[in-house]
Amino acid sequence: MPVVNTNISARLSINAMRANEIAQNKAMGHLATAKRINSVSDDAVGLKITQNALMSVGELQRLSRNIMDAISMIETIDGYAASIAASLQRMRELAVQSATGTYTDSDRQALDQEFGQLWSEIQNSARGDKWNGKYAMAGFNPTGLAAEGSSNRTNALWLLNIDKRVNTIKDSHRLLTVKNFDPQSTFEQTAQMQTDARAFNAGTGQNKNFAINVFAPDLILNTQGTSVYGSAVLYVGNGAAEGNATNTRIDIAKQANASFSMTQIDAAIEGLSQERSKYGAYISMLENHFSNITNRAINQDTTRSKIEDTSYSEETAELSKTQIVAQASTAMLAQANQSKQTILALLQ
Repeated sequence: MPVVNTNISARLSINAMRANEIAQNKAMGHLATAKRINSVSDDAVGLKITQNALMSVGELQRLSRNIMDAISMIETIDGYAASIAASLQRMRELAVQSATGTYTDSDRQALDQEFGQLWSEIQNSARGDKWNGKYAMAGFNPTGLAAEGSSNRTNALWLLNIDKRVNTIKDSHRLLTVKNFDPQSTFEQTAQMQTDARAFNAGTGQNKNFAINVFAPDLILNTQGTSVYGSAVLYVGNGAAEGNATNTRIDIAKQANASFSMTQIDAAIEGLSQERSKYGAYISMLENHFSNITNRAINQDTTRSKIEDTSYSEETAELSKTQIVAQASTAMLAQANQSKQTILALLQ
């Protein structure tokens, strides 16, 4: 039935043009941003999945950098440890030289000058060398990283958590322990060095490991095995034995002292070697962990990309379709408007 008041064909064409315009704008947006999801209306579920994946990727990438930082720190500490090992080797040579019966006490005192300087250099390195502002080699933790025990007291056993993430089980954390390199941490209360006025005393052989406060070097008893030197005694309790002398380092100024020092340095080198081997295991573990984290980040990013990124082959085809439909809709609208002109012929 021919009517003029309502142009159904034109309205259908207009609706088709509106729907096509929306599809065309989406296709152009997808191509312009290289993303299939630019708003929640594009894909509500996909948007949620991609945001979770993006969060995981960012976390894993940051974690991988944390791991590389931890490797750098361990390598730095091991470099210091290598220097200390060289000093201990030289101290052992001096102790062996001093222990021989062909030297006089005057000769031994001359040897002890170098021996003491090497001992002091080990202590200065342990207390002064830092990594990123942290006294790692003294077991000192001034910035609040996880340390053994619940109090804020300085502790010589440093636990470094480099894989602490939310919503993960405790066992997934990577805790690295760094022991104390300060030779004072090997304190033996009952041992004493021989002097002209005092006999040598090797002590009980049950040395105590101590935490050393870097800023106030008082000994804090700690029996957790915090010294890197194992069972070695490099610091003796002359003060405790006599009551009127200060505690002091081991020395080679007497033949008995030299023999004792040689034995203790052997134990120190053994303990230090074991600690360094632990660092090698840490680095190997962290490198494997880094590879695993990197692969997980890649897989998460691949999942996000498949959902979020634009497929240019599909979107260019969609854009071409919408452009053709737009032209067709415009032509049909013109035809719908033109069709009503024939009704005027009835009025002539």
